[in-house]
This record gives sequence, structure tokens and C-alpha cells, in this order.
Amino acid sequence: MRLLQRFCQFAFAKRIRMRLSREEALAIAATAYAGRMVVLRIEQSASRALWVIGTPTVGSGHVVVIDDATGTIIANSAWGIR
Repeated sequence: MRLLQRFCQFAFAKRIRMRLSREEALAIAATAYAGRMVVLRIEQSASRALWVIGTPTVGSGHVVVIDDATGTIIANSAWGIR
């Protein structure tokens, strides 16, 4: 029973209302990096949502993290072997 209660707590948790649309987040990321980018994931906590946008590559790439509330770029970094 406890396991079911815990699952329901996370499965039906109240989601944060997003302020930026997908297109707006991609446009902000395009100001930081000129290559092709896609939304990798949206990380949500109890009070904050972050857009994690990156290049659709394997081995190395570029990631831009954007705060949904303010639209500011929090992180802008390359990763991988290059």
C-alpha cells in the first residue's frame, strides 16, 4: 500500500505551468549556439522548471539550459570528445 501511495504522489504531482513555449525556448537557445538544436528534456522541481536543449549528436555536442520563469540562459557548454 505504501508503494502505491508513493507512486501516486509522484505520478500525479502538480506540474508547474510553463511560461515559455517550445519554440521560444529553442529561439533563446539559438542565440547561444548556431547549430541545430532540439529539446532534450524539461526538468521540473517543486518551484522551478528548466529547459535542457542540446544538439542531437552522439559522442559530443552542445547543451544550453534555460530558466523557464525568466528566459535566461543558465548554462551554455560543450561536452564530449571534441
